[in-house]
Order: sequence, then structure tokens, then C-alpha cells
Amino acid sequence: MANTRDIIYLAALLHDIGKFWQRADDGYQQSKGIALYPSVMGNIGNICPTTQDGYPKYQHVIWTQLFFETHENIFKKLGIYENPSSALDNLTNVSIHHHKPTSRIQAFIQLADWWASGIDRSQANDYHNEIKRGKLKFKEEPLINIFGNLNVVNSSMPKQATAFGLSALSLTDNILPSFEKYEAGVSQHHYQMLWEQFQQEFKQLPTDNREVFCETLYYLLKKYTWCIPASTIDFADNSLFHHLKTTAAIAQCLYDYNVEQPDAIKYERRLSLVKGHFPLLLVCVDLSGIQKFIYNISSKYAAKSLKGRSFSLQLMLDSIASELVRLTHTTLSHIVYSSGGKFYMLLPNTQNVRNTLSSYEQSLKKAIWDKYKGSLYICLGYEAFAYDLGKREILTQNGSDQLGDLWKNVSEKTSEKKFQKFRDLLLNDFNSFFEPLDHGGNFDICAISGNEIEQGKKRIDDDVTVSPQIYEQKKIGEALVNHHFIVQSHQYQANLSEEPNFISLDNGRFWILDELLQTENTNVCLSVKKEIDFIKPVSARLASYSFRFYGGSEVAMKSSNLPKTFEDLAQAPDKNYHRLAVLRMDVDNLGQLFIKGFNKDKASFSAYATLSGQLDWFFSGYINILRQREAYRDWVNIIYSGGDDLFAVGRWDAIILFADEVQREFKRFTGRSDITLSAGITIITPKFPLAKAAELAGEAEEAAKNHRFNGQAKNALYLFGITINWDDEFPNVVRWKNILVDWLEAGYISKGLLQQLFSYYEIYKFNLKAELEAKRLNIPFTPDSSWKWQCTYNLAKRLKNAKGEKRDALARIQLLLFTELHPNRFRFEVFATAMRWAELEIRDTKKSTKTYEEYA
Repeated sequence: MANTRDIIYLAALLHDIGKFWQRADDGYQQSKGIALYPSVMGNIGNICPTTQDGYPKYQHVIWTQLFFETHENIFKKLGIYENPSSALDNLTNVSIHHHKPTSRIQAFIQLADWWASGIDRSQANDYHNEIKRGKLKFKEEPLINIFGNLNVVNSSMPKQATAFGLSALSLTDNILPSFEKYEAGVSQHHYQMLWEQFQQEFKQLPTDNREVFCETLYYLLKKYTWCIPASTIDFADNSLFHHLKTTAAIAQCLYDYNVEQPDAIKYERRLSLVKGHFPLLLVCVDLSGIQKFIYNISSKYAAKSLKGRSFSLQLMLDSIASELVRLTHTTLSHIVYSSGGKFYMLLPNTQNVRNTLSSYEQSLKKAIWDKYKGSLYICLGYEAFAYDLGKREILTQNGSDQLGDLWKNVSEKTSEKKFQKFRDLLLNDFNSFFEPLDHGGNFDICAISGNEIEQGKKRIDDDVTVSPQIYEQKKIGEALVNHHFIVQSHQYQANLSEEPNFISLDNGRFWILDELLQTENTNVCLSVKKEIDFIKPVSARLASYSFRFYGGSEVAMKSSNLPKTFEDLAQAPDKNYHRLAVLRMDVDNLGQLFIKGFNKDKASFSAYATLSGQLDWFFSGYINILRQREAYRDWVNIIYSGGDDLFAVGRWDAIILFADEVQREFKRFTGRSDITLSAGITIITPKFPLAKAAELAGEAEEAAKNHRFNGQAKNALYLFGITINWDDEFPNVVRWKNILVDWLEAGYISKGLLQQLFSYYEIYKFNLKAELEAKRLNIPFTPDSSWKWQCTYNLAKRLKNAKGEKRDALARIQLLLFTELHPNRFRFEVFATAMRWAELEIRDTKKSTKTYEEYA
């Protein structure tokens, strides 16, 4: 039999499912489905508030009731329909009364709905606006791209609305939003098809127990309601899925807090919070040191273990989140955001939860220290808060704030712990902390990490001695090559004959599989490659089903089951210049978008969850579709992509074009030219130490983020030691690179001329640095103008005897250098980058003469 807490969660998770069905159906008086259930039609006056003329408002709850009655047998089988504590508060009633509650329990869904969306619906004019716009208009409204409503600091660019179409979630090009989809809207026919698909898969949900049912339902809702606007009036840019999950999390938190503090929340036809109570916690868990840890391995074996090394950390973070959900008796819905090495959760501010957070943080720190010896560390921070609906403000013990400030404060509290990351270890285990980490003497050394290996635990792989940890990472990397599923089990509960690929800090087991095996007590997770068909009828008991996006899910292959090494990536059969490039790339000012991006009337937890979900789709999912395009699939490997970060390795020329493709597709995805990416690329030999290359690429990325062009900061690429703007300069780099390559191949210019021109650029660059230093010291500056007359003489001498197209080429360069160069238009840096690129490309046997438009 269910308890009230379980009923509140599921009722909240499905409280607005009627919006989905309503938009696929006729009006409630014409609906054939509603006509089959007189109990639904007869209950309208009890669940719908009415207008002054007696017309029912918030009619979606009618279809929510229809949904529960249609599938009543499923909920009864789960034992979650009836409430033993109150016959009035069964699952259906708690869910459908969120606009007109008749009990305290029902009112928890109402308050959670308001807090999730930041709106007191008793004061809203939804129905008035709906009538004004036309009664059926809401069925045509698409999900507006949430990026279009964000405020970008120091940007005056006009915002253009884009929208998503109506389709099940997948990794395909047609998912991307567009202005055309915004103008076209969506059709009721598409809603009908989507609803039928949802209904069919809902009937396939596992009903072994409530936990596996609710977890699989969570992902089914994600698949089908991600593209549905939660409200076509108030927040058409918030997805229904993220509103449902956020409402469910808040409702359960409010209930738990009220159980501990029964006088904190008053009920008089609606709930009201007593002043001075803060029932919710926003929690941040940050696994730090990830990037340095991933890269810090021997380059000789990096290609073999990098994927596994990166993925094992993602599995570790997943297991930490799963364990925290288990320890706090919460759900996946409580995770607001999880990517890029950190996650945020909404938890009840109870003594039990605070004690759990404290003890779990200590045990995590110790476990991570024991395994990683300081190369990784965990930080956890939180802040208690309430929500003032009237002012749309967050209330904390320190006063009132905006939602973005709460996000910022929690992030800062967590980051501050990095400065004392070993404090607790020092206090609790002083001696072991200062004992030598290595024993010396005859202990074996891991050939990849350089760390000592405990006696009796060394592994031999390809005649090389490695630690168990590195061996595990390599095996994970091998398993990832053709994998389709990840099976997770808490500790020893799974019934799988194979050894797990990964064991988490809390002894959770992970299996990476290309096909499903008989299993029980597990979560079966589909690794999405394109379509999401994740509910699998396998021989399983107590198994929940889910799906995930994994940035870098596929790699360049040498054969059907053998991935390319770094040497293979660098050595294209038709190329002579065998070099790799390392790319690091992320979103500019993402933190500011979360803190200041939303207007006060648009900021809500549903909005934050929607924004986070869309970023995850791009960097963890769609990035794989880009890598699979013909120009990159054999030459680029994504080592890590998630949150807003991208780290990739590949053939030098493919990486440059891949970086450009990513930044252009990201602008297309956001529908904004002022929400940008900056990138750093460093070019290396295949045997160059990867850790050093990653460090250099990181420095290059930082240089790109410090770039300014025509008053615009960031939005730049650092390449060949030069920083250029993506929008205004990179297209000219590509255009001039192609022109120079054509001229070199035709013999119109020589590589010697390019080298001389580059030497003139070095003098020009020296002048810029010297001028800045002179300004800093407040001393006179006289530029070295020798490059100008040397260049003038050089080109004039070559032009003297040149004829035809050769003369035209030299004259074009002369015109460019002495007429068109301008700091705010065409900088020398652009031409220098093009020259360097052309010089490298001309070393190859087959040359590309594509235009920039052909690459686009």
C-alpha cells in the first residue's frame, strides 16, 4: 500500500499530463474519451475554478483525471492508487485538484506548481488571455526556444524567437529550433500522433514495483513532453517535462519539511508558509580536478585509455548522484542539473537530510582520497530557501534575492571549499595524510599514470605494466566502442554473470554492453545514438529503463572493432603533414546566463531545468551527430563533452573545421549570435605528451576568451598562436587560405614569399606588444616600420617581371597589405592565420579548394 509521500510525488509528476492529452483532443464537451467516463464529466465543477459566467478554467485537469481513470488498473496494480491515510486523498484526487484543492495534501501540489513556475495561479489571467488569443490558439503554440528570452550582458543585439517542433526526443537535425517552426506553430494532428505513441509506451512501463515504474515513467515523460510548452501563456519557453519534474521534487520537499515542522505551513483552502521557515535546500555537488586528471597520462597509451578514463568519471558522478538520491529517499526529479562534473539538487531542509549531506560528504572525501590521492576531490554546498510568490523573490536567512543569486551563492559556497579541500582529512586522519604516498624500492610503476602499484595488484596489458585502475579504464574504453546499454546496480543486487566494467565508490556496479542480458534489480540505460527506443522487453525483474546522451559515444575506427590510435588519426592516406590538434571549447559567460539571464518574471526552477536540459542535449547528444558528418567521423574523436565543455583530439585540419562547425551549429541551436563559444587549438605530433597539449589548448582557449574585436569580447578562436573572431574574421581566414593554396598550387606565389610575409607579421606583432608595454609604463613609443618598406620592396621586385595571373595574385596581396588592413576591419592577424594554414595544407599531396560556403 502506498504512503502519502509516494502519492504526492507521482501525483505531482503527472499533475499536468492532461495538457498533453487536451491538445490532442477535441473540447471537453465534444471529447469521445471524456464521454466514456461520466465520472470525469460529473467532476468538472469540483476540480476547475470557473469564470464569472460559470465557464470552467484550467480545463487540462479534466484530461488529467481521464488519464488516471483510463489507466487506473496500472496504478492499482502498483498499490499506489488508494491512500490508507485518507480516502479523499487518493492518487487521482491529489493530482487533479491542484487548481482547486479540497484538502491539505492536495494543496501541496498547488503550492509546488506555483513555486516551480514562479507564479501564483490564483492571481493569474490564464483564461482571460486564452479567450483573447482564441480558444484553440494554445493547441498551436510551439515550445519557444528558451535561449531567445535570455538577457546577455553587454549585448544590444535584437532577439529573434525560434521554436521547436513537436516530436519525440531524438538525436536528429530536425530537432533543432528555427524561426520557421515558430511561425508555423504545431498542429493538433501532430499532438494526436505523439499522444498515441506516448499512450502505447506508457502501457509497456514495468510494474514490478513503484520505484522502477516511477523511474521509467520519468524518462518516458522526458522523451515525449520535452517539446511541449508547460503553459502557452506564462512560460511557453519552459518544457512540460521540466515543469512536471520540478513540481514533483518541490512537492515532496514541502511535504517532508512539513512532517518535521508541522506548524511551518498553514492550510486555509490553500497553503501558506509561516515567515522564517525555509523548507527547501538547493544543493551543489562538484567533482573537481576532472580535466587535469583526464589528461595526465602517458601519450603513448592515451588513445587506448582516454575514453575509459573520461567515462569512468561520468559514471562516478552518476553513482554519487544516485547514492545521494537513495540516501535522502528522493528521486531523479530532484536533480535540477547534472553535467560537466557537477550537479544541483532540490532537497527538503530537514535535519535528517542535512545530517545525511554532512556524513555523505565526509565519506566521499575519504573514498576519493583513498582512490585518487588528491588528483580528484569533491565539494558540497547548499543553501536553505523559500519562495515569495508575491514578489517573485527567493527568501533566505540573509534576506531576499533573485533566483539567479541563489544559484550563484550556492555555487560560490561550493567553490570556496576547494580552498580547504583537505581540511577534514587533516583533522580526522592527520598521520595518513602526511605519510608518503609511494613506498619506493621494488614496487612496480604504472606505465601510463606513473603511480606506484600495490603489491599483487599489477596488471599486464600489451606487455606493459599498468595499475588496476588504468586497466579498468582501458577496458571501459574498449567496451564503449560498440556499446548500446549501460546497466547499473546498487552494490551486489544484480544477477549478471559477467564482471562489471566499473565499480563505484559506494560499490555500485556498471556493465557496458552491446546487447542486453538477463538481469534483475538494475537500471537498464540506453546510450542514445539516434532514436530513443529505451523500454526493452528483456528477461528482467525489478529493472527500470532509462536513456542517456553521452558526448563521444562513437569514435573513429580503423576496422570494425578496432579504434584508431593517435598515430592513425594523424596519418591520412592522402596527406603528408601528420599532425594532431587538440581542441578545448566552451560557452562564453555561461555562469552569467544562469545568474542574470532571466528577467524577474521569467526566472523559475522550471526555466533553469529547461535551460540545463537543452544544453545537455547539445553538448552530450547532438555533438555526436556533428562528429558523425563525413568530414569528421574518421578523423575526430570527442574525448569529453558535457555541460558546456568540449575536448576533442583529431587530425589537425579536421579539428579546425570541426570547431567552426560546432560554434556555427551552437548559434543555430540557440537562435542567437550573442550567445557564443570560444575555443583554443594547439597542434602537436602524435607522440607529444597529451597532458601538456591539453594544458596548451587550455591556455589557447583562455586567450580566445580574452579577445576583443570591434567592442565584442570572446566569441573567438585561438589558432597558430593568433586569436581571431568567429563571426567576422574566421570566414575571411578560410577564404584567404583557399585562395593562397590555389595560388601556391598554380605557382603564382611561392612558399618563400609566405615565409617572408610571415616574418613581416612578426615585426608587426612585436610592435603591438611593445606599444602596450609603453602605454603601461607611460613612456614614448616609436614603432618599427621596417616591415612596411621591406614588404613594399619585396612585392615591387616580384611584380616587376610578373605577368598574367601571377601578377594579379601579387597585386592582390599588395592591395590587401597596404590598403585593406585596418584594426576594425581586416586585421593583419587574419591574413597571417590564413598564410600559416595554407603553408601547412600545401604540404599535403591533395589540396582542398573548397570555399567557406562549401564548408558551411
